Amino acid sequence: MSHSQLGIARRNTAWLLVILYGSDVFWFLLSRSGLVTIRAYKIQPFSWVDFSIFLACVLVFCLASFLFTYVVRPLPKFVIGYLVARSLVVLAIILNILCFIIVDPQARYSGGEFTPLSWIIYQVAKGFTLALVVLIVRENYERNFVSSIWIFFLLASYSMTIDGLASALTLFVFIYLLLESKKLTLIRLFTLALCGLLLFSAGFYSKFDGIPDYVTPQFIAEWVVSRFSIQAEQMYTYSAGSSIVNSQYSYLELIQRDLEFRIGKALGQGANFEHPRNISEATRFDMHNRYEASAGSSAGALLGTAYLGPFFLIAPLFYSFIFIQYFYGLSKKVSFFGLIGYAFVFKVLHANFAGYLVIMSASFVSGSIFILMCLLMRKK
Repeated sequence: MSHSQLGIARRNTAWLLVILYGSDVFWFLLSRSGLVTIRAYKIQPFSWVDFSIFLACVLVFCLASFLFTYVVRPLPKFVIGYLVARSLVVLAIILNILCFIIVDPQARYSGGEFTPLSWIIYQVAKGFTLALVVLIVRENYERNFVSSIWIFFLLASYSMTIDGLASALTLFVFIYLLLESKKLTLIRLFTLALCGLLLFSAGFYSKFDGIPDYVTPQFIAEWVVSRFSIQAEQMYTYSAGSSIVNSQYSYLELIQRDLEFRIGKALGQGANFEHPRNISEATRFDMHNRYEASAGSSAGALLGTAYLGPFFLIAPLFYSFIFIQYFYGLSKKVSFFGLIGYAFVFKVLHANFAGYLVIMSASFVSGSIFILMCLLMRKK
């Protein structure tokens, strides 16, 4: 075990978790700064007591994460050759093409649109591509995982599955991380800007036929702040004691409901279950005071950890474990903006911790694939 590489892995993991937990403070303050006048959800009145609880959770979770980076140890890695590496890329391309052919682009936003087969293909394709791209990014710091043409084909196949602004932004961050792993030259920055423009257009027009009259630069700015601050507002609602989670419904009860609903849906009995069917629906109810057929809201890393109550240490321990596995092997520190990029693309891993306790979930599928992929290393 290389102690220098372990030290770098600890540093990268610790700062990544500080960003995951601490970014909600930034978005909450921005949300309450008066810049946002248009919201699609309700917010709680500000109280210094509730905000102090909010900040205390952030500090405790960050401290626990820092300590756990010294407890967790990296697992042995499996060295693979170029042929295996290229085969993984080909498999990801095939999965993305299948996802494009079989899965309706609006399936994620419409209740009942996913069939068991299309759901499996969608989650495996997304999870496998995420894990493979970030593996390529890590390996590119030290060596070339595969040739550039194969990376291009992989990203092109992923672009076929864009179903909204979130997936378009994820692909943009993928490209940024890949370019940063080498060196951000002027030409690469121009390429990044061009890709950003094209991907924003693709993500926007995947949901809208045209640009509505109300879409102005001010509206876009307010929408971005409102959208990115919702998890911080959810955490504040929980800090204020106004959440139905752990008050009307216990965390374990909602986990049980989620598992029973997923099994029932697979057996064709999904209509027999009442709301809230899972943590996501309960979290969304806190902000909207109503349930909808197929709508939930991810808790995020901070609130997802707070939901665990006295067992909250499980989450930072788990996150420290999976990110140490990923970063171990690097011989350089990731930049601050690079870690912000990682925090975004890793969203599927930390957005809904409850998903790890429900095997039939996106978090479990993506997390399992990610951990296995982290243990691979390209032969020099």
